[in-house]
Amino acid sequence: MVVNFDTGFPWLDTFLTVVLMILFTYPILGGFAWFIGVICNRFLFRYRQLEWIPIPEEIEPMITIMVPAHNEEIVIEDTIHYVMNNLNYSNYEVLVTDDGSTDQTPVILDRLMEQYPNLRVLRIEKNQGKAHAFNIGVGFAKGELILSNDADTVPESDALWKYVNYFIRQDSINISAITAN
Repeated sequence: MVVNFDTGFPWLDTFLTVVLMILFTYPILGGFAWFIGVICNRFLFRYRQLEWIPIPEEIEPMITIMVPAHNEEIVIEDTIHYVMNNLNYSNYEVLVTDDGSTDQTPVILDRLMEQYPNLRVLRIEKNQGKAHAFNIGVGFAKGELILSNDADTVPESDALWKYVNYFIRQDSINISAITAN
């Protein structure tokens, strides 16, 4: 089926043809791209972790869980309590970079710092965005590894030692970052 527009304006006819072509081909091309991605993931993914090695506490590398936060008073307290109490890992710190919050986030974080000795907070006076807050925090991180964690996200309780497993494998020399699904 070919649709020909005859609006009397050639530029409008071209525009409408292009828009219709995009609308009809996008689902097909998108589906094809997903299919190729699945095939590549299934057969070409070299670093798939199939076995997890338990890591003794004595040799756990230090991890900094970095949490950029801006006006997160609703979720920050629950996230910090979870991260401090529910992770099956002992050698970590939580570094919250408060990116110029104007709500009660700084007050909540001050209270939580008194409760948790491995919680540190950096206060950035003027909001400049998540990437800026993260970049500032990297300079203050004590960990050998850094986990970026949103203020409204909680990792699985086994997430840290599973992440570390990727870096201690024999074939991990070229791994510099990993991400969750």
